[in-house]
Formats: sequence, structure tokens, C-alpha cells
Amino acid sequence: TVGAGAALLIVAVVDAIRWSAVDVSTVVAVAASVAVAVGLRSPLTVVFLLAEMTGDLVLAVYLAPVVLLATALDRRADRLLGRPPSHPATVHDEDA
Repeated sequence: TVGAGAALLIVAVVDAIRWSAVDVSTVVAVAASVAVAVGLRSPLTVVFLLAEMTGDLVLAVYLAPVVLLATALDRRADRLLGRPPSHPATVHDEDA
């Protein structure tokens, strides 16, 4: 995704100037999880699914605030642009 590519570029720049030791796979996984969370509109699923798939539950600590911020920004952008919500406002009898 574009987010993962941008994160990889940032990691490469930080690594080139020897600013800090950054684990590239963690940064790219976090960036890709943002794309999935915003695209599927399921932030909690992404946080726990990725942490479980990688076997590193500490990753959930990093994923949660990043995904929360990205989801909040995406929903705010939707409101500013006048897009309809992704879920129906009411449940009809036919839907149940």
C-alpha cells in the first residue's frame, strides 16, 4: 500500500542518518495495518489480528494508537467531505 511504502521510505531515511535503530518489518506492518483498518473500517480487528498473526502481542501496543488516530482522521475527513456514513443509520425490518 501507499502507507507502507511511505513508512518504508521514512525508515530508510532514518536509518541512513543513523538516528535510531528501527525495525523495518514492524514499521511496514503498522503502516499496512492502517491501510487495512481504514479500508475495511474495522480497527479493532486489525490490531488484534496482526498481533496474533505475527506472534508479537507487544505489537498491539504500537498498533492501537496508530490505528485509532488513522481511523479518527478518516472519519473526520469523511464528515468534512460530506460522504455518507459507511453503515446504515437505521435498521429496517427487511434487514433483520
